[in-house]
Amino acid sequence: MLSQQATAAVAVLLLVYLFILRPVAPPSGSNDEVSALQSQITHLQAKEALAKIALDEANLIKESEMLRGANPTAAPAAFVPAASVPSLPPSSSSPPPPSVPTPPAPAAPEPESAAPNKYHYLKSQNADPNAPREKITLMLYNQFKGFTDWWREEDFMGPARAECSTECTVIPDERGSASALAQADVVLFHVKTHNKGSFPAAKGKPDQKWTMVSLEQPEYAPLMKDASYVSKFDWTATYDLESTVPTITVSPHFTAPEYHAATVLPFAEKDGFGESAAIATFVSNCQAAGASSRYGMMEELAKYMPVHNYGKCLKNKDEPKMEGCRDGDRACNKQKVLQRYKFYLAFENNKIKDYVSEKVFDGLLGGSLPVYYGADSIDKFMPVDSMPAVIKMSDFADMKALSDFLLALAADETKYNEYFRWKQQQPQEAFQAILDQTAYKYTSLCRFCQRFVDERDGLLGGQRY
Repeated sequence: MLSQQATAAVAVLLLVYLFILRPVAPPSGSNDEVSALQSQITHLQAKEALAKIALDEANLIKESEMLRGANPTAAPAAFVPAASVPSLPPSSSSPPPPSVPTPPAPAAPEPESAAPNKYHYLKSQNADPNAPREKITLMLYNQFKGFTDWWREEDFMGPARAECSTECTVIPDERGSASALAQADVVLFHVKTHNKGSFPAAKGKPDQKWTMVSLEQPEYAPLMKDASYVSKFDWTATYDLESTVPTITVSPHFTAPEYHAATVLPFAEKDGFGESAAIATFVSNCQAAGASSRYGMMEELAKYMPVHNYGKCLKNKDEPKMEGCRDGDRACNKQKVLQRYKFYLAFENNKIKDYVSEKVFDGLLGGSLPVYYGADSIDKFMPVDSMPAVIKMSDFADMKALSDFLLALAADETKYNEYFRWKQQQPQEAFQAILDQTAYKYTSLCRFCQRFVDERDGLLGGQRY
């Protein structure tokens, strides 16, 4: 049987023939040539229209038959204009439409191979740790003894030669001979003990790097503020994170995983030795290098909350002898004292760009929440990005506002513990890199040597030192 489309096509053809194509004679007796010409034009236009209709119908029939070939029993689907298609309610098995826009997919992470090696100053990070290493020589030009132990074989020079990505060697002789100066790739000058007029007559070799080293702020090393003195150096190695080889004073004895694993007593056991909302301090510099302002803040804070001062400044507590520490192990004893406090006052003696001393790290290790005053960049030194680990004095208008916050926090275990969630995260590379910047670990020497190689070879992009 013919389909509905075929039947319709036949009907159209019959109507066209009867009313258009069937020849129509001109009126009887008429010799009007114009009328005859018009009739022929109409006849040709009709034939053209009929051809188009026939082609359209043939295509429609062909499409219908193809659809029916897939399902011979199905009737041809009727055409419904898009504007008239009704929107159907979701079925009970379908999820409802989202009530909020779907967020864009995060960008694919950069392949590890594309990122610079952040610890390339260590031999273990070389593509072949057993490959021959280039010898780079450091020279300590003036007095470092009493400030760093870089000349000590067992803690620094030995591990540096063995573990650095270069064979990093130290010439410990202060103000060495001309022959020693000629060997040195990097010459280190300790600002605090250096005499402004005491420089070699010339560099020992053309690419030698003279480096200004200071672990202290300018109040303790005034030459750092002398532009003519600083201009003599190729590099700087200070607490400033923008210095050539940043060098800080954090303890060398703990890695990032050890900070995460360090003991934190339960909230109820942080009893402050009888005053659970007390804050502990270990401050002995009361006046020098800007410390007088810290002293005044400590006095003000004590008006509003209990402050237990174990240092020389405003001392009101004797440090108890804690179990589990060897006699004379001051760092161990301090850490165990801090474990008993909810808060630890970690105020720098002055507010200086990137100047972060060991104080805040003592609190992190001791499991006591540091209350910090000092560098605005303190977050860059913290264990985990975007997770709070300190309370910043800069967030409060005055000491009364700070004390109100601390006292409320001391009574709210849930909110207090939010500051220790970072310990449940994986240790971050960035934090380990900060710890490796300490002057008290052989990695400080590795970084000087590798920096020399990278700068000489034009490979400075994106690396940490």
